[in-house]
Amino acid sequence: MNIVLVGKIGSGVDEIAKRLTDYFRYETPDSDANELKVFVADPATLRKMQADKDVEFVSFFISCGTYRRFRRCIDSGMDEERVLAEIMTEAHRYDSIHVDFTVENEDEDSWASVTEILKRVKDVVDCSHQSSTKLESFQQA
Repeated sequence: MNIVLVGKIGSGVDEIAKRLTDYFRYETPDSDANELKVFVADPATLRKMQADKDVEFVSFFISCGTYRRFRRCIDSGMDEERVLAEIMTEAHRYDSIHVDFTVENEDEDSWASVTEILKRVKDVVDCSHQSSTKLESFQQA
């Protein structure tokens, strides 16, 4: 199952995507492999993906407190004024998005978030398999 990650500036979506591609079987969208992919998307891209029914995915909003996000950006060398301007204008873009799950990413490293995402993906895959199996059993009766 493909994964789509959405999050505000400094929320850690890029770090989570990097861990999924470096340590698990996920690929980046620009990879030619027909493997599972992890997408980092902004709200507009997520909406387009949701409208296009060709790709199956589970979507996640990566949540993180404003101060933690600000500190992460500053610690990574971003300009303080640019970060503050982005934080002030991004709220309305994310208010109306619809995702399958929200995952908190407050920890210093992102492993707890990665683990939670993989658990949720497994649950979705298991549930879809069970629904299909039940339907097939019902149709055979």
